Amino acid sequence: MGKKTKLSTLNVSASITEQVAINEENDSANTDVEVPNKIAKATEDKLISAGTTIDQIVGINLKKKKGKREKKREKHTVLLEEQRKKSKEKEKQDIHQYLECWSTNREQWKFHKLKQIFIQDHAFDEAKINAEIWPIALEYLSGTKGSSKDILAKKAESIIREGDAAAAANADDDLQSSNKYERARELLQCLG
Repeated sequence: MGKKTKLSTLNVSASITEQVAINEENDSANTDVEVPNKIAKATEDKLISAGTTIDQIVGINLKKKKGKREKKREKHTVLLEEQRKKSKEKEKQDIHQYLECWSTNREQWKFHKLKQIFIQDHAFDEAKINAEIWPIALEYLSGTKGSSKDILAKKAESIIREGDAAAAANADDDLQSSNKYERARELLQCLG
């Protein structure tokens, strides 16, 4: 056994030395041949660098499947938007009922501070207090007293000043003819 392993290792080492000699001969013969430069496979616009994800490569469109969480988030945001719209409409109706009750039936009318604040904050906004309710709201706001009356007067005066300044600077009567400007003038006249 020992003799066979020595012979086989000698044969392997001899064959390796023969191959090295052949490779050296081939290399000396091939020195005259030029090796071509590598050709770039990707152009500059399709270049992929470190940190590039597949969806960022131009020309590759991946269809993303929405996960359960993402679907739930979208559904939740849609529900929130619907609730906000409903609450805004309900708020408008509540203010309308509050002012109607104040003007027609004072025995059943009850004061609500939050509704008064809402009316004062949105007195000049036609989207919140429409033209149908405005005369009632104006009558309601004319009865305010104390610091809330001062705050309303300052808001109205600033709106009128902005309208006059815009009209003088641009010779544009859009702000002066707006409902906001008209409401501010009416409220100042009622507050006296």
